This record gives sequence, C-alpha cells and structure tokens, in this order.
Amino acid sequence: MPVFVNKYEITDDAIDAEMKHHQLEDIDNIKDQAARSLVIRRLLLEEAAQHGFIKKENIIHMSSHEIEDTIEMLLEDMITVPKADTEICQRYYDQDPNRYLDKKLNSILPFFMVEEHIKLYLDEKAHHSAFTTYIDTLIDQNKVVGITV
Repeated sequence: MPVFVNKYEITDDAIDAEMKHHQLEDIDNIKDQAARSLVIRRLLLEEAAQHGFIKKENIIHMSSHEIEDTIEMLLEDMITVPKADTEICQRYYDQDPNRYLDKKLNSILPFFMVEEHIKLYLDEKAHHSAFTTYIDTLIDQNKVVGITV
C-alpha cells in the first residue's frame, strides 16, 4: 500500500528499495521503518524547499548526496540546542556519581575525568530530543496517509 506525504506518493517500490538500509528481524517492521524513513525524508525536503534551501520541483531529481546535504543544512538552521557547560555536567555527575564507578579500581572516577564524556552525552541527548520534537512538529503540520509515523 502506498504512502502519501501531502500530495506526494511514496510507492511500494520506493519502500522496498529503502528496506535494504534497515536491519530488523521482522519483515513487516523493516517495511514500516523504511516507509517512516522515506516519510521523514520527504517532510524534511519539503520543509527545506519552504525555507528556500531548494526548489520543490527539484526534489525528485536530487542525488542521495544532495538530499543528505540539504537535510543537514536545514537541521543546522532549524535546530538549536544549548551546549552543556561545566555546571550542567557537574549537576548531572552529582545526581548519581556511582554510575562512574571504575570496577577495576572499585572507586568512583572524579568529575574532571568524566566531564568530557558527560558533556558529549548530554549534548547528544539534547540534540536527539530537539530533532524528535522537530520531526513530530512536521508530522503534525503535514498530511501523511497510509502509515502511522
């Protein structure tokens, strides 16, 4: 069954071709995941066109490299996430220092040894949350038919 994003059809053939990029055990789950990926890609490309990064009529002619570059530019422009500073990292560390237990030494690693790890973790978590919120907003603002995203 085809899927529609606004008035654009994502065909069964396109979904089948996308399936090779997904690794799940259940074939139905792979097909659903492939369809979701194509829906999100289309939503992001339409959003990129709306913001002037590309022309909407050029979307179907874009290479995979151009698609990736366009989506990356859009996300860099639309998603801003504050970076975790030392104070935020320290608070996170203080919530549960036991998670930084060095099992070989049987002692908790001091903050200065794990600060960079905490910073990377919190930045990644914040970016993932902002991305998910952005995608949810796009889904709510557009018409997606044929799949639950």
